Amino acid sequence: ISSVSFGQNQSKIDSLFLPGKAQKQIPNPELEEISGLAFSRIHPNLIYVHVDSGGEAAVYMLDSLGNELGKINLEDTKNRDWEDIAVGPGPNGKSTVFVAEIGDNLAVHKKIRIFYFPEPNQIEKKISVKPKEIELTYPEGARDAETLMVDPISGDLFIVSKRDEKNTLYCVPKEAVKTGQGVLKQLH
Repeated sequence: ISSVSFGQNQSKIDSLFLPGKAQKQIPNPELEEISGLAFSRIHPNLIYVHVDSGGEAAVYMLDSLGNELGKINLEDTKNRDWEDIAVGPGPNGKSTVFVAEIGDNLAVHKKIRIFYFPEPNQIEKKISVKPKEIELTYPEGARDAETLMVDPISGDLFIVSKRDEKNTLYCVPKEAVKTGQGVLKQLH
């Protein structure tokens, strides 16, 4: 008979790393379930975060100690199931924030979206942006994903699926960024 034990319940440490220790609790109840986190490329110690499905269509700005600095509202946008956020070079080469609406636990949504906007030049309490949008489909049908990555040199966008027999890496075609829609390219 074997029993399953999760890492936080194990008394024996079987890793090179010690268990995490809470450093701070963020007091804003809207940020109870942060789903994505990415560091700014132009503002030292600035972290962009967003909440999971059904939350506000907003990106919050925190400092490296977890203090809330401001909020960026994404106009005319809904948070169906935002799973990740990344910062990297955008289509014009400028530092850009990408928000991935790629969550699909039941694999029922035919299309996923990536919203993006330039990193703000100044940190303000309230900012509103009208993000651009890339609407994408998977080549073999709906998938669930949790990870968005941006190549810091080329600006290529990548998505990693989950719930598949084997996780799959997809690339967003450059043409899709230009036209606002496309089919993901399966890489591995």
